[in-house]
Amino acid sequence: MSKESLTWLNTNTLIGCTSKRGHAWHWRAQEQGAASNHYPGPIPMIDVQDRLFHWTAESRRLAVEVPADRQSMTHQGEDGTPVRWAPVTDRQAICRSDDSTGSVLGIFGPSYTRHQYREWLLTTVADLLDDDLVISSAGLLRGCRGSRLRDGFADASADCAGAPANLDATQDALSAREVR
Repeated sequence: MSKESLTWLNTNTLIGCTSKRGHAWHWRAQEQGAASNHYPGPIPMIDVQDRLFHWTAESRRLAVEVPADRQSMTHQGEDGTPVRWAPVTDRQAICRSDDSTGSVLGIFGPSYTRHQYREWLLTTVADLLDDDLVISSAGLLRGCRGSRLRDGFADASADCAGAPANLDATQDALSAREVR
């Protein structure tokens, strides 16, 4: 089971090797979106890049509402009193580059370094395996705060025939990378 919704799982996870293992438990035709998230063989790396990891984590400035007088106010608070935005200089918000709604993945100190999924997960695992990556599943989890990649190893065969998931790599956008 998952904490993610069926719509999320059907549009933000990619499932490969379905000719051998069948559809994932969460597969629903009506939830697929523009393209199916299931692949009969390995998932092409370009699809993981374009469908899941097409955005970057960006640093954005933070501010909080504080009471103000009429001269320094920038707007009215919920109760109608004058307030202004005060920058928070010792924190940064980490957000998706393609999200203009203001959704925040996390809030960190100024020295926090972002780890991009495309570079730190996908490219690192491909380099580790000498580009013999056979992606059997990939996905974004926890509202894009985490990602995962499962490899079946190239020598198991190009069609994933009976390939066990030999390498699971995960990354949390809000911390350092991890490979198990």
